[in-house]
Amino acid sequence: GPLGDATGAGVPNLLKYALGIPPKRPGNSGMPVGTVAQNGASKHLTLTYTRALDADVSIEVQVCGNLTTWVSGSEHTTEVSRVSNGDNTETVTIRDNTPVANGIRRFMRLKVSEAP
Repeated sequence: GPLGDATGAGVPNLLKYALGIPPKRPGNSGMPVGTVAQNGASKHLTLTYTRALDADVSIEVQVCGNLTTWVSGSEHTTEVSRVSNGDNTETVTIRDNTPVANGIRRFMRLKVSEAP
């Protein structure tokens, strides 16, 4: 099922399906990668992930400053790039619109849901 984890790596089948990761691949390779990237004079959190183009799922990048109130959408994030990998997947990079600064905490996560 969607919440199953065939390899015991802590990565549910739904997430592997959305990211184009074979369900029985051991470990957690292919998971989203977070970085801090320079954007002009400021630095921003970014999240890069590979998306399976034929996966019937909803993928949403969410951001917050307190690990409680998660938000998403163009008011809060910006798509930096979307590149076709030529294998029915694409690599997407999303940036948090709030700059990283001393004393300001920022977090990003990928929310994957089954399509209605």
